[in-house]
Amino acid sequence: MKLLICRIAGALARYGGVIAALVAALAWPAAAQELQAPNIEVKEGEVAVFEFTLPNRYDFAIRYAYRTRDGSAKSGPDNPDYEAKRGHVVFPTGSRTAQTRVQTLSDRVVEHEYFDLVLSDLQTRGLVPGSNAWTSALRVKYLPGVAQDICHAAIA
Repeated sequence: MKLLICRIAGALARYGGVIAALVAALAWPAAAQELQAPNIEVKEGEVAVFEFTLPNRYDFAIRYAYRTRDGSAKSGPDNPDYEAKRGHVVFPTGSRTAQTRVQTLSDRVVEHEYFDLVLSDLQTRGLVPGSNAWTSALRVKYLPGVAQDICHAAIA
């Protein structure tokens, strides 16, 4: 019996932050809606601005990883249509909106092309009391998921 109690105490000490975050998330009164991820249009040579909106304000910071992905528009070394990019869309504590920018490039041929912005890896900071580190969040129904994991940028 002592061995079992010691193992449980050790597990709580080791994973207490994750358990506290899960309990806090499950205790929220209403389920979160989805993050709104836009499709946009931009002219060649302009900056593609992706604006994101959370359904609610939260008492902790939220971020999603993103990366660009070639569609008919390419980012490679030979005559690229846009600058490949990866990073995080960050919503500071209490904020509902955030944005990220991707530079498109002009070439001599006017085409109708597109590239994608792919979202993944929901993370939070400040959800676990006493922690200021970014922590990957489980898909808990009270945290905002992504309504659309891929945003398209049409280049004209």
